[in-house]
Amino acid sequence: MSDTAVQVSQQLLIDAADISRRERVELHPGVTHTVLWRDGHDTAGRMWIEPGAEVPAHTHRRSEHHVWVVAGRARIGARELGPGGYWHVPPGVEHHLEACAPQGCTLSYLFVRRSGD
Repeated sequence: MSDTAVQVSQQLLIDAADISRRERVELHPGVTHTVLWRDGHDTAGRMWIEPGAEVPAHTHRRSEHHVWVVAGRARIGARELGPGGYWHVPPGVEHHLEACAPQGCTLSYLFVRRSGD
């Protein structure tokens, strides 16, 4: 591991400072993310959306999408979620999200492939 993440008895421990130092990959203009853990098709990560930026409408054909707002505010449809907010999207459901100005938002996400897929 390139940072100070620690693997202990099959557990992965990554503190906030380690996450902030990880390389971010741009998904869309103003939207970056980093993968924290991956096992097959299941993925956990962190996403940052700058104020006014958005993740365009899309679907995940086979995976459930779980999202937690860590900081800032995110707009999902007509609803805004702040820190501590949770959002679940079943497979095949179109969705998009955007950061609310002025602070943007930080999200933790989890993609879990449904069994049998």
